[in-house]
This record gives sequence, structure tokens and C-alpha cells, in this order.
Amino acid sequence: MELVKIYFLIFIIYSMTGWLLEVISTYPDTKCFVNRGFMVGPYCPIYGKCALLMIFLLHPLKKYILYSLKIKILYYKIQIGECYEL
Repeated sequence: MELVKIYFLIFIIYSMTGWLLEVISTYPDTKCFVNRGFMVGPYCPIYGKCALLMIFLLHPLKKYILYSLKIKILYYKIQIGECYEL
């Protein structure tokens, strides 16, 4: 039950953040407030759904993603070091 509450909070936070970013991104073009959501309230559920989908799909790959990220960071450090030697 506790995990459901956490997922619900993640859904709400990402939905509201996505709505806020959409409203902010359209303000310079329109010079006025435009409600970009299709529902009543300050949220776009598609952002919350996508956040939960990424959590569910990427969680099993977490250790592999971190391992490949460490290898990439090491590779780029070596490349930058070689550039300074030239």
C-alpha cells in the first residue's frame, strides 16, 4: 500500500510539473496564460503516465545503465586527457 502512495505522488508531481513547463513554454509566444491541459486543474496526466512507465520499464535495467554510464564517463575522461596532451 505504501508503494501505491509513492507512485501516486510521483504521478501527481510529474503531471503538475509537465503542465507548468508547458504553460511557461507557451507564454513567450502568446504573451498570456494558456491552460495547456485537457482536464480541469493544473496537470497533464500524460507526463505522469510517462514518468511511471519509465520507472517500471527502466528499474530492472538500473544496474546495467549505471555500469554503462560509468564506462562512458571513464572513456570521455580519457579522451579529454588525450586532447590536453596534444
